[in-house]
Amino acid sequence: MDNRLKFMVKQHLPDWTDMQLLLDALTETEKQLVLKVAKDLAEDAFVSRQEDIKDVFPLQDLMWDPNEPDELAQLKRYQDFIVKGLERAIPKTINWSALYAVKQDPSQTPSVFLAQLGDVMRKIHRRYQKKIQKIQGPNSRGLEAIG
Repeated sequence: MDNRLKFMVKQHLPDWTDMQLLLDALTETEKQLVLKVAKDLAEDAFVSRQEDIKDVFPLQDLMWDPNEPDELAQLKRYQDFIVKGLERAIPKTINWSALYAVKQDPSQTPSVFLAQLGDVMRKIHRRYQKKIQKIQGPNSRGLEAIG
């Protein structure tokens, strides 16, 4: 997904509104995650500078003119933050090959084999859960806290 977005950004030089349309292709949760990570990256990059984060990573269209070199640089910077946010926020697709690697022995009962598959799935799930928690931060609430 992120390679396709990189290609579109490089090829078409989308403006702020176009970037929002590209983000709308994601689910609402994914979009919010990408924007949060991108904003965090922007804040980290400009902590030492005296620029306002709203100028670096605007939540509204600032109508940057790509024909003006300074405004084009700001637009490209915004695009880079969105692309990097997508790279870091959206987990890669699950590699199911670990499940296919589990083979049932001829002497193994189906219930034991199913339990073995469940163990492999739990390991995979924990790994991805840790990655998601790392991205979302310690203050995020899981489904258990909401319900």
